[in-house]
Amino acid sequence: MQRENIETIIRELFRQNYNAYPDSYHDTVAGSINTALDTAKGYWDYRDETEIERDTQVGVALTDYENWVKAELAELKNKSVN
Repeated sequence: MQRENIETIIRELFRQNYNAYPDSYHDTVAGSINTALDTAKGYWDYRDETEIERDTQVGVALTDYENWVKAELAELKNKSVN
């Protein structure tokens, strides 16, 4: 699996979380980012063995998860403003 595929998976998971709990992400900008980062950390911490192996093989780190959810948050917030 390639990094881009993993990014797509993480961003989709985050999008589902955002849609399920929208109030969690409509606080202050800092609060929204902190919630998103906590979500990324949760995804990272609760990976199963196959996900850990997948991430290790392509060099994906926690910072990647964090960057992907922040990028997705920005896109989702931008869509809700327009």
